[in-house]
Amino acid sequence: MKMITALILMTFSLSAFSNWCDRSYRHENFWISAAGAFGEKVKKNTYLDEMCWRIGEQYGDRVISEHNRNSKACTDAFKAGKEDGLVGNTQNSDFPTECYNVGVRYGLSTLISQARLGRNVLPNSSCVKNYKSGLSDGKADIVAQPGMGNVESTCYMAGFQDGVLFRDLL
Repeated sequence: MKMITALILMTFSLSAFSNWCDRSYRHENFWISAAGAFGEKVKKNTYLDEMCWRIGEQYGDRVISEHNRNSKACTDAFKAGKEDGLVGNTQNSDFPTECYNVGVRYGLSTLISQARLGRNVLPNSSCVKNYKSGLSDGKADIVAQPGMGNVESTCYMAGFQDGVLFRDLL
């Protein structure tokens, strides 16, 4: 059974991420599980896509193994990326870029998945409020109007995309 699962995952991993794991909670599943390879204590989302979770785990392991000669730099870049992602900042970069990118995507995914559940990750954050506003606008097919701040804009657009994607389901 494990062999069949591995074969299916390997066969569809590239096309699955590009076509399946790039939206909403699936995207978050991928990046949150990838962060587990960096030592983050991750747990599966309330909204779970098992395939994206497994592909993300494999991706995280691959990034770590490719940077094992410079693991401290990779871990530091991941941490910097995570901090940037949690505040919605996607303008910075660090080296190795692939490690930083996993950190940013993990931070953003944590921010958004918690907002979807009605929880702000950071104190005094308006992420949940902005997510709900975006969700409402997306469902109503209103033109997106994100806020000016990084967190506000990120959370609003996540809600907006969920509203459009799940218009008749949520």
